[in-house]
Amino acid sequence: AAFAQDYVGAQRTVLSTGARALVDSCLAYASENNLKVGVAVVDPYGNLLDYHTMEGTNVIAGESAILKAKTSVRWWAGDFPQRGGVPIVMDGIVIGAMGIGGGGGDACATQAIETVLGASTVLPR
Repeated sequence: AAFAQDYVGAQRTVLSTGARALVDSCLAYASENNLKVGVAVVDPYGNLLDYHTMEGTNVIAGESAILKAKTSVRWWAGDFPQRGGVPIVMDGIVIGAMGIGGGGGDACATQAIETVLGASTVLPR
């Protein structure tokens, strides 16, 4: 008889609670630095886990945050740098990504990833 573990992968992934903590950390950074941003967090498959647009941020900034996060997690292997799209890397594995639309670019996401998860934004080679 087969067991469930025979059919289930061991892919590490950002959880929804981690995504919320990343968003909150990025929003705090944005407020401290007088930035208006949209923030999105996706899992390693590009599924949206959490999203927030600060009051006063334009619609394009918010929508682009989602697209940047999805782009970062799906096409990271091709060295496709996208300002505002930041992979979340733990132990050499991409476990998700953050997208930032509006001011600040990568700094907001990088700070959140390092502070909340102790993870890296350096892609595996």
